[in-house]
Amino acid sequence: MNVNANVDADVNASPKGNEDDVSSTRVILERNRLYASHGLGGMMGGSITGGIFRGRSGIVSGMLLLTPMMLMAAHGEMKLNAYKEKRLEELRLESSQPKVEKLRWK
Repeated sequence: MNVNANVDADVNASPKGNEDDVSSTRVILERNRLYASHGLGGMMGGSITGGIFRGRSGIVSGMLLLTPMMLMAAHGEMKLNAYKEKRLEELRLESSQPKVEKLRWK
């Protein structure tokens, strides 16, 4: 089996497909990073808040309270970013089309 032939085939692959793979990987990584940071922030913030208000026994209960709230905030941010991208694309398409004036009959 010729390994170099497989490498050459990958190098000669269409760049369009490669760009799609890279952009989808970037979106997945961004989503995972957002959820992970919000989840970690919810756990840390919940443990600090629970520890302050309920003492040592409140650390876990604070984490259980704030972590889902932070994950919901991350989900909301993802939805908002998706809406923003969709709306920007619509505006780009509107601005690229020529404007046609409506004819008015007198």
